[in-house]
Amino acid sequence: MKLLSECPLCKSKKIGKYGKKVLTKRFKPKNAIDAEDQFLLERLKKNTLARSICLCRSCYLLFQNPTYNQVDLKNLYNKSKPGIIRYYESVGLTTENLWASTVSQKNLAERQSRYANEIINRGGTKILDYGGDSGINLLHCSLNDTERYVYDFGQDSLPENGIHQIKSLNVDHRFNFMLHTHVLEHEPDPQFSLSKLRHLISPEGALLLEVPFEYAERLLIRRPGAVWHVNYFNRKSIIELAERTGWFCETIKIKNLPYGHISTNCIIAILRPAFKGLKRKRSLENIQIVYDIILSLFMRLIYDQFHA
Repeated sequence: MKLLSECPLCKSKKIGKYGKKVLTKRFKPKNAIDAEDQFLLERLKKNTLARSICLCRSCYLLFQNPTYNQVDLKNLYNKSKPGIIRYYESVGLTTENLWASTVSQKNLAERQSRYANEIINRGGTKILDYGGDSGINLLHCSLNDTERYVYDFGQDSLPENGIHQIKSLNVDHRFNFMLHTHVLEHEPDPQFSLSKLRHLISPEGALLLEVPFEYAERLLIRRPGAVWHVNYFNRKSIIELAERTGWFCETIKIKNLPYGHISTNCIIAILRPAFKGLKRKRSLENIQIVYDIILSLFMRLIYDQFHA
């Protein structure tokens, strides 16, 4: 684990511990959340672990601190080791419940269609899915005539038919559309990937960024979320991150979207390569943060009412 003395996003020293959760090794998990905790302890070879979150008072990012170092990440995402399904099964969950159910497959098809529509509407012909595992996000039939590439941290998944896998971001390619979905919350250095991708985007290209919006929940319960998540974003922190890595945030919104076997609140942003003359309005930032929190809670309440 690596202790941070500054915000990983804006580098401000104005950070403070906001909450924590102590993980303890058990013979059998109590529930699905505890199953994930036990999986983390096994992968990091620990009997106990305190996961703390800090709040940055400059960009208002919530982040895990200490965070994972490179060795931790390799252990956590090592697909050659037994996976988390063993722990899920011990609390009554199966692959069919989680990833192979009718709901999960329907949600996957909906996600593929949504991404394909965005790509086609924006004229994407050479596409990179960053963190896209085998390239499954790019399998919609309307994309068959495009060049499709995938890069993933683990680099150990075989690409789907029609998908080209790249092993490094130091390549001589220029893409006119990029997907960066549900990855940024996993990266201890949130600037790294967006800075790298900025050098691979064509001047008129676009990047679709999507991250879970669980900011209000973390603020309220003062504990970290899933063991894979180290960053908790709001719209202000996403806009700040885009600017610091050479991007301009063209649009940004919060929407409840299907993901896996559930629906979750997400921040969705379209980023463009920044150039001189593009400036954002800063006057409503604090109001926007309050609005984001209220909106998140309202969306969660509505979802719980219909899925009780």
